Amino acid sequence: MRIVCALEWFCLLLSRIFEAVHETASDLHRLGFIDKRKMRKYDALCLEPVPAHDSKKIRALRDHLVIFATGMGVWRAAAVRP
Repeated sequence: MRIVCALEWFCLLLSRIFEAVHETASDLHRLGFIDKRKMRKYDALCLEPVPAHDSKKIRALRDHLVIFATGMGVWRAAAVRP
């Protein structure tokens, strides 16, 4: 159990470090100190890759979002009208 907690803590620490490095690189790129090619390397190093989804998974996510948005619309309509 302690190994899992230590690993989670280490992963959290690394993600914060990568986030800080990427933010700094973005600022340097915005100011013109880092070119586009170097910024892409920082993106590849620091950002998590986008997971690959098949068409069934995407359709399921969209259906879930539609149901959620419909529910929010009903909730907002009920909140507006007394």
